[in-house]
Amino acid sequence: MSMLDNILQTLENLHIKIDKIEQKMNIIPEKNDIKNLKKTKIELDDDFIKVCLEKSSLLADFEIIKKIYFDISYNKYPIQSVNKKLYKYWLNDKWNLDSDGKYIKDVFIGNLHSCYLRFNKYEKYINNTDLYIKNQEYISFIDNDEKYKTRLLNHVKEYIESNSENKK
Repeated sequence: MSMLDNILQTLENLHIKIDKIEQKMNIIPEKNDIKNLKKTKIELDDDFIKVCLEKSSLLADFEIIKKIYFDISYNKYPIQSVNKKLYKYWLNDKWNLDSDGKYIKDVFIGNLHSCYLRFNKYEKYINNTDLYIKNQEYISFIDNDEKYKTRLLNHVKEYIESNSENKK
């Protein structure tokens, strides 16, 4: 095990110990302070969803994720990066560990999928069925491509870390 791996493991252990201390001391943010990270019906402006969907890009998808979870102050973000492969997410009034961000990716993709499918109705594209089909293919792509999900999570992590540095 390299020195860096030892440091990362020690950091991870410290985060776990801090979480346990906070739980024992009942130091938790107020229930309404942090939004739960879970799959849910998202109500966003149709024009905004249309623009994001038709761009069919990671950056456009991130704009939806950002609007849902990160258009708030940094200390209320429902996700934290512990180290390279370990994350924490807020759910049920506590921080939960997430190895490789599996749960977080699932929630992000599920919410994107839901937003896009609710918007991408054939009736809206009756005069442009090619775009309707392109949108459906993109929705299927984000749902099934593991590399895409990892890239999206990495983009979110970079966003969180850049905002964390701005707070120092």
